[in-house]
Amino acid sequence: MISLESYHQTYTYDTGNNLTSLSHQANSSAWQQTIAIHPNNNRGTETQQSALTLMLMAIYWFK
Repeated sequence: MISLESYHQTYTYDTGNNLTSLSHQANSSAWQQTIAIHPNNNRGTETQQSALTLMLMAIYWFK
């Protein structure tokens, strides 16, 4: 059974309005995803840390 709970998400942007981080806070878990902005094309790419965080989140939610 999946129970619902309140959570708080925070988004951080750089001076070019690119999303650079996303953090999630809840009673049961908390995580943060960092997005690196490529210097040549202004596109976001996941960092190694954020990829690991997403993998751990998937394991947590689907166990």
